[in-house]
Amino acid sequence: MISFCMTGIAQSGRPRLHGFRHPKIAYDNAKMFYDINEREKIIIESHMWPLTLTKFPTTLEAKIICAVDKGCSLFETFKRA
Repeated sequence: MISFCMTGIAQSGRPRLHGFRHPKIAYDNAKMFYDINEREKIIIESHMWPLTLTKFPTTLEAKIICAVDKGCSLFETFKRA
């Protein structure tokens, strides 16, 4: 659900701000389809930390998802090089 943001970077209209807006959009979309509890909300809204400075991952699950998300991003970035 952390990637439940339907707009891609190119389609967002403001690609430079995509990383800052992505968690809120993903959360809003996820709650339309699922019953999201507070722990899941924290996970979704904080997975883009440190871009979202005010949404620090505070639960163990959120910290794990955030770390895995960063690892996947690094892998995808350097895999293409």
